[in-house]
This record gives sequence, C-alpha cells and structure tokens, in this order.
Amino acid sequence: MADSVRKIENDEPLDEIEIIDIAPITKPDLFEKVLSKIEPDDFTVESLIAIAPFMESNQINNWILENIDRYGIQEIVPLIAFVDSEDLAMIIENLEQRKDFKLVDLIPFAPFMDASIRLQKYSTTFTRKVI
Repeated sequence: MADSVRKIENDEPLDEIEIIDIAPITKPDLFEKVLSKIEPDDFTVESLIAIAPFMESNQINNWILENIDRYGIQEIVPLIAFVDSEDLAMIIENLEQRKDFKLVDLIPFAPFMDASIRLQKYSTTFTRKVI
C-alpha cells in the first residue's frame, strides 16, 4: 500500500488493483489525478464501483461522462447511487443522446432523480408511454 501511495505522489502509473487497495486512504482530490492517468481500457466500471464510496460526486460524474459511450446503460446504473441529482441530470441528458437509448432505461435512475426534475421532464412522457 505504501508503494502505491508513493507512486501517486511521484506521478507513476498504477494498476487497477493498486487503485482499489489505496482508495480507503486516498484523499478525494488525488482520485482526479489517478483516474486521469488511467487508460479507459485498463479500468472497468466494476473497479470504479469499488472505489466510488471514497470519491466525490463530481469525480464520478466526470468519469461517467468521459466514458459514457464505452459502456452499456445497465453498466452505468450501479454508479448512480454515488452522484448527486445535478450530476445525475447531466448523465441522463447524455444517455438520452445515445442511439440505443430507450425510455425504459430511465427506470433504474428514477429513485435517484430529484423529484422536480423527474416530474418536469418525464411525467407526461411516462404517462403516455408506460401506462
């Protein structure tokens, strides 16, 4: 673990396991630095879920938005519990732009959406298409 911390301080690359290992002792501002050095192919959604409780909402949001086209909507769903409602609104707007997006994809997001956003944006759509 000490070796992993040294690597962060010296701007050396970390592998997925090292990042997960140091998450509980890493300051949130260091995650930005660590995640910026990782190639998306080397870091999976599952790994991000493992460290998400130790990150700030905007860091998770930024990672999702940068990689939103790389992952399926269902892969992103487990991360939504870790973002705040403003960040979630941005994620949803980006998801809606995808060619594979269907309204039913929003159902797992609904409990985490701010009620005013949910009512404002989707109440008539849900009524028409779901009921």
